[in-house]
Amino acid sequence: MLKSTMLALTTALILAGCGWNGFGSPDPYALLPGKWGWEGSDDCKDSPEVISFSGDRKRMFIALSPVKEDGGREPRRLAEYRILREIPAGLEMSLKGETRTNDAGQPVTWTLVLLSQDKYCWQRSDWGSGCTKPLQRCAIKG
Repeated sequence: MLKSTMLALTTALILAGCGWNGFGSPDPYALLPGKWGWEGSDDCKDSPEVISFSGDRKRMFIALSPVKEDGGREPRRLAEYRILREIPAGLEMSLKGETRTNDAGQPVTWTLVLLSQDKYCWQRSDWGSGCTKPLQRCAIKG
């Protein structure tokens, strides 16, 4: 309960433009490209998600291979998001081909919320407050 309350509070502060190290809003186009994995998973080692943007910054792409219920992985695919607007610490987007709908029957939209330069979470338009488990930047081995 405390953990979910703290996450909701942190997310609310970020969406209000607060909580980003006191240095204004981050640039998602600069921070997000690269490899990411769900916190607490082996994604970074086994199959990281790779984020990129179109040159005109109107679309974001995620190359991913999600884990199936049996523990295996789905074939790698490319998810395409249309960027609807920037928010103080992230991007509001619509997923191409989205089949999930809100109570009004409209496709849900997604907000990528930057929690830090190395961590983000997703909010869905029909969830109210709350966020998914965070994704973290994969360490660069060199």
